[in-house]
This record gives sequence, C-alpha cells and structure tokens, in this order.
Amino acid sequence: MGLDGLNKQAKILAVDDSKMNHKIIDKLLSEQYNVSFALSGEQCLEEIGETAPDLILLDVTMPGKDGYETCIELRKLSRAKDIPIIFLSGRCSIEEKLKGYEVGGDEFITKPFEGEEVLIKIDKCLAYQADATVLQSQVKAVSSVANSALKDNSYFGQCLSFIEQTFNVRTIEDLADVLLDTTRGFGVNATLQIRMNDHAYNFEDDHVPRELEAALISKTFQNGRYVDFGRRTVINYRCVSLLIKNMPLEDSLRYRLIREQSLALLKGAEARVDYIITREKMHKLEEMLKKLIGKTHGLLQVEDVNNHEVVASMIGIYEDVLRDVEMKFTNLDLEESAEREILRSLAIGLRRLVDLQDNLHQTNEGFDKIVDDVKS
Repeated sequence: MGLDGLNKQAKILAVDDSKMNHKIIDKLLSEQYNVSFALSGEQCLEEIGETAPDLILLDVTMPGKDGYETCIELRKLSRAKDIPIIFLSGRCSIEEKLKGYEVGGDEFITKPFEGEEVLIKIDKCLAYQADATVLQSQVKAVSSVANSALKDNSYFGQCLSFIEQTFNVRTIEDLADVLLDTTRGFGVNATLQIRMNDHAYNFEDDHVPRELEAALISKTFQNGRYVDFGRRTVINYRCVSLLIKNMPLEDSLRYRLIREQSLALLKGAEARVDYIITREKMHKLEEMLKKLIGKTHGLLQVEDVNNHEVVASMIGIYEDVLRDVEMKFTNLDLEESAEREILRSLAIGLRRLVDLQDNLHQTNEGFDKIVDDVKS
C-alpha cells in the first residue's frame, strides 16, 4: 500500500491550547487524515488511554503540563511509546529543538509554520513508522525462528546425549534412569513403561509408583503413536511407552518439540531394549552350554575309564587263554606248523584287542578336544 493509502487511514491527534490553531490544523490536514484535538497535555493523556493515534502534533507551550512534560509521560505508556511525536513551538533555538529530541520527540516544527512543511514531516514520520512496524514484525519473525532453532537444538542435543549414554546401558533400570533424566531436562514430568518377556516394567521420574498411571499406559499403548488426555500425552513404541503429565499446551512450539524429541528418545530406547533382551538370551544360552559341556566331559571321563577296564579285562582273559593253550600243546600230538598257525591266530586276535584300545583312546582324545574348543 502506498503512502496516500496509509495517510487516508492515519489518525492524528493535535494537542494545542489554542482553538484557533485547531482550526488551522484541521483545515490543513482534514482532507488527508482523520484529525482529533486536545486542549492540554492532561487531555492528551486521557485521549491516549481511550484510543491511540498514529501520530501526535504536540504544542510545547501550554498551561499545566507543557509539551515536553507531556511527551515524557507519553513515552512511559506502552501503547504510546512508539507513536511519532512532532513538536510545534514558537521557540526556535537549537537548545529547544535538542530538548524536544531528548524527551522523545521525532520532529520539531517552528511556529508560524508552513503547511507544506507540516505535510512533508507528517508523511515522513508516518512512512518511517510504517517501515519500523514492518521491520519490527520481521525481527519478531526472525527471532521466533531463531528461538525455535535454539530450542530445537537444545532438545536435539539432549537426545544425542541420551543416545550416547545408552551405549553403556546393560539393564532396563539403567535405561529408565537415563531416559527420565533426559525428560526432566525437557522440563516435564513423566512415567516410562518397558515391556519385555511378557511383563510390563514401570518407572517414575520421582520413584513413586502410581498404579493408575501404569494402568493408563497399559490400556493405551496399542492405540496409536500419540494418545492425548488434556495436558497428558502417552507416546508409544513397540516395547516402550512414555506418559508425559504436564505438556505445555500454552506453548505450541515447545509442545511440538517435546512430542517429536520424546518420540526420538523412545526409538533409541527401544533399540537398547532389543539389545538387552538379546544379551539376556545369549547369557542364558552360554550358561546352558557350560552345563552341557560339564556334563558331557564328565560322561566322557566315565566312559573312558569303563572302556579301559573292559579292554584290560578282555586282554587279561585272552592272555590266560593263550597260556593255557601253550601248556596244553605239550599234551597234544600236533605238528609244529599247526602249533605255529594256532599261536599266530591267537596273536592276531590279541593285536586286534590292543588296536581297539588305541582306537577308544583316540576317540576320547577327540571328544576332549571338542570340549576344549567349545569352552574357548
């Protein structure tokens, strides 16, 4: 919108104790501006309390509060601290003009004034104010984005710290402590539920068990990612859920960041729960293998003793038979070649028994090696 459009909408309050000056100003400005009048500084302050103008023309010399005192009071008011103020005065010294700027004035026009000068300075002040308003709006927008980024980075940094800490977590109790420390950093109160091995474990940030909160989480963890109950929000993942009990409904930016970053926390927590479950299973399997190895080793030792005893008994019996046969050879009418053949057959049998013993020994050594390999 151009200046002409802005000027037609602008409201100007002229403050002067002379009604004659009111008429002069009205004639000069009424075609372009919406002009109202006050006869004193006190009346000006009352007018500002009801409706704020876009610009004030303020006479310096007035009974009661003069223009400088009135300007000082105006700048104390939140609704008037940014309104352009143009002083009108018959005093034209440099000192007077400097005083006008010191108390908060924007321009100074010397009486008697030229109409064109007044119009030019009014247009300049209104244009400056419009630019300042736009700039202020842009600054607020940039500030909002910057604050959002700072908050986002703050929450993100806390989430990153949580992920780093979980690398050293070995139990769900430690995991809960780290996660709830992080949510405390978010400025919220929370309860965490971890579900594993067909059991739900609940952890409170103040370590005070609350059955109703645990029941609420158990009832809603399958109802979607987010479940809202006024200021309470339940955030769900497959095996972890977080109940936040004081969500900042009045701060939409913080509300959004807490929801998003809490979800990121749960994603990291779930990965660690999976690790803890796997680690527990591996530990149980390791214990089972140790027991199995111990039992197997014991059985092999018993079997080794039994095998040695059986083979030793067989060899002893065979040697007794061999001696008995040799003794009886003397009473038999056998040729020498036949005797040698019989003795050779008996010797072969004995050799086979010895080989059997060696094979059993090698088999036991093989089992022992397998047991040692599994242990290592």
